[in-house]
Amino acid sequence: MPATSTDGSSRDDQGQIAAAISTAVVHVFSEHTGRGPTRARTTIDGTTVVVILQDSMVAVVEQLTTSRVNAFMSANHIAPDAAAAAVRAAARRLFPEGASR
Repeated sequence: MPATSTDGSSRDDQGQIAAAISTAVVHVFSEHTGRGPTRARTTIDGTTVVVILQDSMVAVVEQLTTSRVNAFMSANHIAPDAAAAAVRAAARRLFPEGASR
């Protein structure tokens, strides 16, 4: 008999839903950035859903700026649908004075 969570769903159901969420989030990132994360893991606990992405935005910024990223922060909002990301590059300046942007 499959184990049941406190909300009545089986762990098998939660695993399938978590996998579907991970796949969908990777797909959305790929559509919007041209490159998706290399790994995604979704955890569901009661009413909380957490999706951990690996090698998503940092790799894109490092590739395009040729500078190592030493800090990355992001926030998302559902209604209205909005997201913000802040990246701090290790380089003193991404664009030296006089360089075109």
